Amino acid sequence: MSAPNGRWGRCRDVTRRAMTKGLDTNVLLRLVVADEPEQTRAAELAVRRAADAGTPLQLNLVVLCEFAWVLRRSYGYSRAEIADCIETLANSPALIFQEPALVARATQWLRQGGDFADAIVSGLNRSLGADTTLTFDKSALRFDGFAPVT
Repeated sequence: MSAPNGRWGRCRDVTRRAMTKGLDTNVLLRLVVADEPEQTRAAELAVRRAADAGTPLQLNLVVLCEFAWVLRRSYGYSRAEIADCIETLANSPALIFQEPALVARATQWLRQGGDFADAIVSGLNRSLGADTTLTFDKSALRFDGFAPVT
């Protein structure tokens, strides 16, 4: 659609914004574990560039769940260490979390001996209107928001 006298072609597109990028789990792991020097340097550079440009990198809930799982299963991190890592990442101006309040609750759940992903599942289900999440997972049943399938 064009404006009278062809003015739209010269108008600044105010809907444009700085392009943002998301991080995959493997990049996040390199930042924290630093077990692959070349990849760690590249990941750090990406974060530095994002910070310098004022365009924080996005961390979605799936990435954070994978991150917590891999740290626990593959690297032997304790629940408290994983919670510390997530809280440190949350305080970085170069990163932005999807659903930060839910991530904070999941981190507390982790510190209480729960599973980070279980807390995310329960929180997401509650945000959809569910008062309970049905599960066969006996460890999840210790926490509010889960009920056994009967």
